[in-house]
Amino acid sequence: MTKLKKILLITNGVLLILVAGFGIYYWQHYFGAKPTPTPDSNNQTNNNNGDQTPTTKPRVYLVTNKKILAPHLSSAGNQIQYFGLPDYELYASTFDASTEAKITSPSFVVKELIQVIWAGPQNQLIAVFADENNQIQKYFYDMTTNMSNVLDPAIKSVAFSPDGQKIIFHYLNDQTGENIIALADPTGLGIKSLWQTTVRDWQISWPSAAKIGLQTPPSAYSGSLSYTINPDTIERQEIFSNVVSLDTLWSPNGDKLLFSKLVNQKLRLYIQAAGKTQELNATGMAAKCLWVDNDNIYCALSSNWPENTKLPDDYYKGIVPLSDEIWQIDAASGQKTKIASAGEFTTSLDVEQMLISPEKDYLFILNKKDHHLYGVKL
Repeated sequence: MTKLKKILLITNGVLLILVAGFGIYYWQHYFGAKPTPTPDSNNQTNNNNGDQTPTTKPRVYLVTNKKILAPHLSSAGNQIQYFGLPDYELYASTFDASTEAKITSPSFVVKELIQVIWAGPQNQLIAVFADENNQIQKYFYDMTTNMSNVLDPAIKSVAFSPDGQKIIFHYLNDQTGENIIALADPTGLGIKSLWQTTVRDWQISWPSAAKIGLQTPPSAYSGSLSYTINPDTIERQEIFSNVVSLDTLWSPNGDKLLFSKLVNQKLRLYIQAAGKTQELNATGMAAKCLWVDNDNIYCALSSNWPENTKLPDDYYKGIVPLSDEIWQIDAASGQKTKIASAGEFTTSLDVEQMLISPEKDYLFILNKKDHHLYGVKL
């Protein structure tokens, strides 16, 4: 065999080995059995079949990067709506924060949006704002028809009925001497007086069709009053009289009352139902709670309430820093269950408002400290 033939045989052999090796690699890579990946507990969760599937979002998350005001569940119950700061544009986000879109711009000139009162199931709201002349205005606004109507400036506080068809308001006119609690259409027409009152400052709620809640603002310097009114019979009932630091929150059907008051320099929470009062083992404010249904409450509770302060006055003045955690409280037993700890949030939490989705699978929390809206997947 010549030297040239030997070289050719060796070369062909090497090529055959390379081709065979590549073929084996190709088959194994694309068609052969795959090694089982090592689960990553930080990035994967089990599905119903026990398989590993990626986790796309932490349990506590930012709904939007915007600073916001007045979050509200959409009338369809599948989005969270809010006003962006500082532009006051109205936005909507899906519950999981995957999609955000601008809905509309206000049809009135807003210099500073102070408060928004939403009609529960309706695409309607009442906006309290300062106009370009720094005058406080109240406008009724229908987002469906884009119709707006200015309300009488003598209307001091207002709430929608549960079905959004009526409003209850406190009307105080120093020029005429009128001081009444009254009903009307959301546009401010069709007024029906319910009560001639001498109190100049009422906070109003309308928890159920047959019950309107009235309370004077809570203060450590004076006792507060609390009443209910039946809008049909105009029957009035006193609930509390001259209670220091009183704050109240009615259950959805109006048969239970969560309230807080000052006891031994601490704000303690209580439940009143069927003529009986139960103290809850919790320090907090009724204003920082949410009725999830008629039997369960979510409350923002803080362990760092400072001593020697005037509560809740100093809190509303912004001189009492809080770091909240979210707890569920059983209204019947008083049993507490932690829902979200402080460490799950990207910043210290001071709850200003909470909302629960219709299926009770998402909790939304507005942080007073930075005006950011958080979602919690329950």
